[in-house]
Amino acid sequence: MPQIVENIDLEEAKANFLELKQHYASHLTFINQNIQSCLNSENKQLKEISLQIKNSPGKQFRPLLSLIVADAFGEINEHVHHYATAVELIHNASLIHDDILDDSPLRRGLETPHKKWGTKNAVLLGDYLFSVGYRQVLKTPDDTCRDDLPRVASLMCESELLQSDSKFSHYPNEENYLKIIDGKTASLFGISAGAGCLLSGGTQEQKKLMEQCGLLLGRAFQIMDDWLDYYQAGKKDGKPRGSDISAGIFTLPIIKMIAQASKEEKESLDNIIFNGDFIGFNSPVIKSIDEKYGITQDVLSNAQKYIKDSYELFEKATPINSKHHFEQFSQSIVISDPQ
Repeated sequence: MPQIVENIDLEEAKANFLELKQHYASHLTFINQNIQSCLNSENKQLKEISLQIKNSPGKQFRPLLSLIVADAFGEINEHVHHYATAVELIHNASLIHDDILDDSPLRRGLETPHKKWGTKNAVLLGDYLFSVGYRQVLKTPDDTCRDDLPRVASLMCESELLQSDSKFSHYPNEENYLKIIDGKTASLFGISAGAGCLLSGGTQEQKKLMEQCGLLLGRAFQIMDDWLDYYQAGKKDGKPRGSDISAGIFTLPIIKMIAQASKEEKESLDNIIFNGDFIGFNSPVIKSIDEKYGITQDVLSNAQKYIKDSYELFEKATPINSKHHFEQFSQSIVISDPQ
């Protein structure tokens, strides 16, 4: 595997992320307990979903981002906890629905709800998580923060529809790709950072800056995940890699490749991708075109730029003693474990 992002050591990033989670462990524990309380039910499937989230929560990037930003602008309080809980519930709901749409068999190494209980029940489980997430956000005192979550949930749905309309497009472009990932992924990072700021004492103007900061990190996160889907296609690290591209969802590596490839190379790509035989970087054809045009390095440079821009924005907007944890967090975006 190539150097992921220049000047970021992968092992050091992993160690720093563990240190970061330990630093905020008491707050994350409260958020996770709150999630379990929200999902407390006699229903068998809800009990199992609750147990899955408890035992395999993922990295919890979004609540952690809220905590870090809140820590920078004031004190982490119960309102920040409730908002972070709401965001994590909405995020998990969206994963259930995403897995239905993509017919994914695995998530975080576990069987997905629609494979386990059927599509109808999985839809209802996702809807239930959405509803209890909205109930949590109503416990926060600020109208703008309360309005942000349903706005972003709507945007996530719109972006999913846009992605569906763009499948197997012969003319994919980066502008459309960024619009999709901003709506599906980065927007939730954005409001996580914005709420952490405002609910801990920041101003509306500072909230807007932190939303942009979170959005940039969310972009970098999704670009890295899409690159891994391409680079490790055919492998399994908790979820099947290469599934997006074989389903006609063209992410940044393929978009850049199609834009730069010769006519003959595009024909070779068509034969691989449109026949559903995509095996990513393991394919000699894909690897050859990637190395010829520097596709991987170009994609990783894009992610690096968003990480750098986000850090610089945070650096300008926050007190000098708050930057260390955000730097650790921004570097952790490159970690390749399943989310």
